[in-house]
Amino acid sequence: MRLFVAISGENLDFDPVEKLKKLKTNLSKKELEFKFVPQHNLHITLNFLGEISEDKITSIQEELASLAENHEGFDLKLSDLDAFPDIQKGRVIWIGVQNSIKLRSLQAECEERIKNLGIELEDREYRPHMTVARIRSPRNLKDVLSPYQGHRFGVLGVNSVVLYESKLGGAFPVYSKVCEFALKEPAR
Repeated sequence: MRLFVAISGENLDFDPVEKLKKLKTNLSKKELEFKFVPQHNLHITLNFLGEISEDKITSIQEELASLAENHEGFDLKLSDLDAFPDIQKGRVIWIGVQNSIKLRSLQAECEERIKNLGIELEDREYRPHMTVARIRSPRNLKDVLSPYQGHRFGVLGVNSVVLYESKLGGAFPVYSKVCEFALKEPAR
């Protein structure tokens, strides 16, 4: 199974379809071949695990359950639009995610727990983001994305971690929840 651990985008306090209407119009005007991520697939990846044998899934689930017990729910601010690999050769458009201490702590502990299971993870700097669209061929997206610089989209309520399976094929990968673990209620 091809797996990743993430925060679901289900608890956004804004409608991404409505907020990105102008972006969709501008991409269409430029006659770019693009596809928006379906709203139910929006997420913030914590760790991409890759191909994992079924015999390791129970251990991963146990670690994620324990991880969730160590962290309280929190909110993340989402703002700006940018592109990977960069704005000059954009293929993936994403919303920026607040790089908060709580998010970093959750991601780092998740990474450590997964590595302790003997699973090798990508060795690259963690850059929290929420992918919202993919472009078929790399393009300079500066003029399309510049109206969104400094734009505040809203807030995502983080109250769980999710183990997702990713099935490739078609225009977009299909994500399905393998399991979900609630974070602790925030102290009041």
